Amino acid sequence: MKIIINLIGFLLFFVFFNSYAYWILTQDDDKISEIKNKRDLLLIFSMKKSYWDDGHPIILIVLPSNNKVHQDFIRNNLGISSNILDNIWDINVHSGNKSPPIVVNSKDEMINLIRNTEGSIGYVYTNHIPGLSSVDITDLVDDK
Repeated sequence: MKIIINLIGFLLFFVFFNSYAYWILTQDDDKISEIKNKRDLLLIFSMKKSYWDDGHPIILIVLPSNNKVHQDFIRNNLGISSNILDNIWDINVHSGNKSPPIVVNSKDEMINLIRNTEGSIGYVYTNHIPGLSSVDITDLVDDK
């Protein structure tokens, strides 16, 4: 009986920790399908890719730079530090070439803004979000 209880506990632990991941969110499947790998994400979040294939501008929605989820997402999924990314954004914005990312303070605020902003992209650390097009970042190929 103790073995069965331990097995159930292990399975619940495994399912719980594997159901949460970073999800990339957009409004529609066409935009999410443009993200094939982590290099595509880096191009988008570093503002090197500014437009979706359909011509709509890409609007970055991010958490504050000092937010632990933001820092972890940038470091572990884009392969750079949040300070470097901030510098890239500052250079692009101050040159007059790009608009700054929209900074939100919570996962819920990010989800709502993406739902209501054409061309937006963001990330959350959670389980799947119904009603938005999304991809689990672990499904992307790491081909930097």
